[in-house]
Amino acid sequence: MGSLTFCDEVNRVLRLTPMPPGARQLEMRFFVAKITVQLERLLSMQSSSILLGQCLPKSCTIDDITELLRSDPMLNLLNNSTSNVVLVATSDPAAATALTVTHVRPVPGSYNLWSDPKVFALFTVLTVLSAFIAYASCGTGGNGKPKAARCSKKGFDGHQIKRERGVGDGGRMGDALEMHKINVESNNNVSGGNGQQAPVADGLYKDRKETRFSLNDILSCFDVGPNAASILSVERASEDSLTCVHGLRLYSLLWTVLVHTYLQLFAVSENRFARKIAERSFPYQLVGNASFSVDTFFFISGLLIVYLYMRSHSKSGQPTGKPAEERTSSPAANGNHDSSTGSVPRAATLGGSTRKAGLSILYRYLRLTPVYWFTIVTNEIILKWTYDRSVFTPGIIDHITCDRFWWRNILYVNNWFPFTEMCMIWSWYLANDMQFYVIAIVLLIVSSRNFRLAVGLLFLCLGGSWLVSIYFSLHYRYTYKVADPFESFDILYDKPWQRIGPYIVGMITGYILHRRPNAPRIVPPLRLLLWTISTGTLIALIFGVWNGELSVHWTAWYVSVGHTAWGLALMWITLSCCWGYSPFVNGLLSYRGFYPLSRLAYCTYLIHPVVMMATSFQLEAPMHLQHVIIITAFFGNAVISFLIAFGMSLMFEAPVIKLLKLFFQKTQ
Repeated sequence: MGSLTFCDEVNRVLRLTPMPPGARQLEMRFFVAKITVQLERLLSMQSSSILLGQCLPKSCTIDDITELLRSDPMLNLLNNSTSNVVLVATSDPAAATALTVTHVRPVPGSYNLWSDPKVFALFTVLTVLSAFIAYASCGTGGNGKPKAARCSKKGFDGHQIKRERGVGDGGRMGDALEMHKINVESNNNVSGGNGQQAPVADGLYKDRKETRFSLNDILSCFDVGPNAASILSVERASEDSLTCVHGLRLYSLLWTVLVHTYLQLFAVSENRFARKIAERSFPYQLVGNASFSVDTFFFISGLLIVYLYMRSHSKSGQPTGKPAEERTSSPAANGNHDSSTGSVPRAATLGGSTRKAGLSILYRYLRLTPVYWFTIVTNEIILKWTYDRSVFTPGIIDHITCDRFWWRNILYVNNWFPFTEMCMIWSWYLANDMQFYVIAIVLLIVSSRNFRLAVGLLFLCLGGSWLVSIYFSLHYRYTYKVADPFESFDILYDKPWQRIGPYIVGMITGYILHRRPNAPRIVPPLRLLLWTISTGTLIALIFGVWNGELSVHWTAWYVSVGHTAWGLALMWITLSCCWGYSPFVNGLLSYRGFYPLSRLAYCTYLIHPVVMMATSFQLEAPMHLQHVIIITAFFGNAVISFLIAFGMSLMFEAPVIKLLKLFFQKTQ
């Protein structure tokens, strides 16, 4: 690989060198050629590539350089040699060459960042939003008090990770929306994780008769002071809190960042064959099998939605979690029940339930999408700039896919399309989580009318996911490999039928915690057995892939039941922490210093791959990889991503949460 910096230095020297009269100034330009290598080797049967950097006269064209390389005597000698090189078998005899020049491009290219209309649009939005936030934070209202005072007094604090208790107000529509505001987070900014009570929860809807928004109401939602304070708050949680959720989410997020750091640096390394050796090692399975980290996010999301739904309805007097015949004997709590039968009239219940479900889904969509949209646009711009300026070729083409298929992400259906057409590959998780949320809402609404039917449908979804995963795995003769976990991306990896298992287990866990908030009596030997089974399951799923690969039939079992088994292991860990049976583990997961980082998990998950690509592809030459280098880069990626996520949360998440609360409260 040549040096781009050296080429720039040559141009600087040439410009400063006096030229004879009539002589033309020579100007150099850096070019990168991609040469495909197809050789049969013991370590790899896959084709590799060589990136050749050259500083050549700017007058040279792409065709000139391509022809020059193809005419190189050494390349022809290697391609014509049969004694030293064994070519990979190919159906096209003309293509049977060891080295093939596939692409040549100048660096930097022709992309002009400031002529891109999307850059102008994004810059305009950020400028206006920053000015709005600055005015809201520094200005004062007509009464001389900070504009944020109104918002904080009304409790518009969507960033506090709390199980808000002010959701029961006689069965009004607002309770469900506030409850589902807590749930939108799955992995995100999971409000609802530490169980603290909102300070004004009991009077949350006292101003429902107001139908107009004042400017102070809107401005107060953008005040940086209260927003930052609620993000960074480490207040002690109440005794009945699900604080262990914070640790589960944070550890899983850091695990994800670590794995992506490995993938990031593999793309710019020189000792790639060392990766082949490392992939066969026992510790590397912690990296290769890291897809289970996302299952933890799904488990948390399912847990919170059911737990908080049940809690909100029980506080509003609506019986939940009981069979239909038990519920019909319950007294009417709010006057909405028919006194003669003890049940809600079917027509009213159906209409109200449909409206509640629709508003809950709308609330969640509006809550998640603004910062998601910002990340999509930012990612596309950064990838355009990276492709234009980097001597390396990134493995993803988001500058193309995000421009063409961004709408799939905004509709949360991108996981149903091919891998090659996916914008922000890591966003498949968001699509699945949104789809699972819709399913969960429907099942919860059904459970309020027919609990047994909802339970039957829930287990039908679970069993169906196993069967569909087994079918696709066997149909495609898929064999799981630690070295290539994304091989099944279009059939299994990102598909709902493989990922819904831990979500359903989380829903069951939330129901158990609601019905049994106090610890049942479990004898120590049984607790020890449950801990042994749960930890053994986690270890087996991560480190149990023998020799780095499974057979076809073991793969079918692994990809179908394995993710559900992960959720079952987390179920006991969560129950044990919440019931007080494992104070040491609960202390590791519930450390109050984790609260701010857990609140930033959604934005961090979105932005950390963008940070990695924007930094690693600034290198001018490959780096020699070692584990210590990767771990060092991991900490850098994590810190930078959390800092950027904090800014994103202040600009988008916190204001959107408060605006939504303001809107939904005053328009019910």
